[in-house]
Amino acid sequence: MGGMAEIATVKADAQGRFKFDTPAAQGPRLVRAEKGGVNYFKMLTPGATTIDVTVYDAAAAVEGISGAADVVRMQSEGSTLQATELFAIKNESKPPRTLASAKTFEFVLPEGAELDGADAQAPNGQPIAAKPVAAKEKNHYAFSFAIKPGETRFQIAYHLPYGGKASFSPRLTRDFEHYVLVLPASMTFTPRDTTQFEAMTNQPGSSVQVSRRARAGEDLSYAIAGTGMILDEEAGAQGGASSAASSGALADDNRPGGGLGKPIDAPDGLAKYRWYILTLLMLVLVGGGIWTRERTLREKAEEGRGAREF
Repeated sequence: MGGMAEIATVKADAQGRFKFDTPAAQGPRLVRAEKGGVNYFKMLTPGATTIDVTVYDAAAAVEGISGAADVVRMQSEGSTLQATELFAIKNESKPPRTLASAKTFEFVLPEGAELDGADAQAPNGQPIAAKPVAAKEKNHYAFSFAIKPGETRFQIAYHLPYGGKASFSPRLTRDFEHYVLVLPASMTFTPRDTTQFEAMTNQPGSSVQVSRRARAGEDLSYAIAGTGMILDEEAGAQGGASSAASSGALADDNRPGGGLGKPIDAPDGLAKYRWYILTLLMLVLVGGGIWTRERTLREKAEEGRGAREF
């Protein structure tokens, strides 16, 4: 429980069977299966003597990859705008295969934004730190994280200078079913095309705008103004629901949405995306922690320079 260390390695036979000759586990163990350069994981509980790990063939190009949702959360205090963005990517390939390449998913940051950190989450897995690589084009990045059958999520945290108002023209690298923007209720939202967005109602403390026309190359430009923070307490109140969403329990969970209202109250086309928002409200605490840590390091560095200059 003080960390992870490899106990044993074996090679499966032609039928995928394998056997470890190791002492009985006194605690949980993690089985990692590698196929085609992609790792697949499953926990082995204490006392268990058998385990099944599902693996897939991998390819650099796979049909059936699509964007489910692009959810952006913005807030501001002072002269900095903080943002966390969650991308949900579906792999519905038939037969199921894993997409594995140097650029499995790409994204573009707004002009002037600085990337603070990133996470990736495999289907039914936990978020892990992932480092996107900068492309030649300015503000363009790419993940190499494998996209397995099911739903993979990428989350990025970034910040940019803010003078009380800003305009954005999202540059989507693929089509998404929905583009969702979450703002504090104290901030205003003005789309360039009013037909592009619709508001989700009954969102105490937040303003949630949704576009059903989130296509690569589509003009989703909008402006925001004002300041405000989405309280962490609001996200914490959603802990149970968000944890369920993070573990892949989005589709069948019918619990109330807490601060975001009951899913049944939302229009049918938007109800399921409420859980993406809940997930982002919870996961953004990670992004907020990244941003706070980076800001603290910068402030300490500036203090150090000031002390030396003095």
